[in-house]
Amino acid sequence: KMLSTLNGSLKRVATTARTHKFIGNAALSCCLQRAERRAVFNSAKPVSGEVKFDCRGRKNLLKSPLTPHSAFVRPFSSDAKKEGDDSKRESQDQKNAEADKASGNGAEPKVEVIDFAAKIAELESQLKTKTELAAKLTEENKELKNRALTALADVENMRVRMNIKAEEDRKFAVRGFAKNMLEVADCLERALESMPEEKRKQNQDLELVFEGVEMTDRIFHKGLEAHGIKKFDPAGEKFDPNLHQALFEMPAAEGQEKGVVGAVVKAGYMIHDRVLRPSEVGVSK
Repeated sequence: KMLSTLNGSLKRVATTARTHKFIGNAALSCCLQRAERRAVFNSAKPVSGEVKFDCRGRKNLLKSPLTPHSAFVRPFSSDAKKEGDDSKRESQDQKNAEADKASGNGAEPKVEVIDFAAKIAELESQLKTKTELAAKLTEENKELKNRALTALADVENMRVRMNIKAEEDRKFAVRGFAKNMLEVADCLERALESMPEEKRKQNQDLELVFEGVEMTDRIFHKGLEAHGIKKFDPAGEKFDPNLHQALFEMPAAEGQEKGVVGAVVKAGYMIHDRVLRPSEVGVSK
């Protein structure tokens, strides 16, 4: 049996040598050592013979003895390997037990007991705290959102007011100057009224003066209209305290209603949609 095993090993070695075509001295020495170990594992007795190979893979069995392994080697088999693994495992378990015993001073390991009721109560308390905090943060977020919307609305309202004010300032920038210039328009109007048509027909120079004053009055009112200032004559209209200023009362004419403007002392003026100067009138009673 031992020789058949050795022959099988030699055949495998020869096959390897035949495949690679050349085996050096180092490879041959390694193969011989492997064959010697296998022979020693299968038997503790010395094995006679020495194996050598030539470059073509031919084998020769010589009569030189092979010495066994210097140390004691147990027969190699699957059962022996299993027993070795079991012994290694038992020794490792024993070492682990000794280490646990040394670390615990020989006392029994302590088992931690968990109080699930206390754990649940703690978790419920944490959940309640988190819920209250979330509700508080939600309320604060809502309040901050309302504040932000209010601030945006205030800014928008301020922007609208500023635009309106800027437009009004642009429209009524000449209000003070125009109000003072209305005295000039009154003077021109009275100058035209002081030159009736009968006198102008009799005096050619007076006619020329009238034409010049009339042209000046027309150009003056045209300049006022360019800035949104217009003249209005309320004669025969219903008295309106927002547009008219009553100076006196006068008897109503035949067929005239009560509270109607019967006489105009000074004409009124509007600047865009506002009253620049109310007209001074006499109201019928």
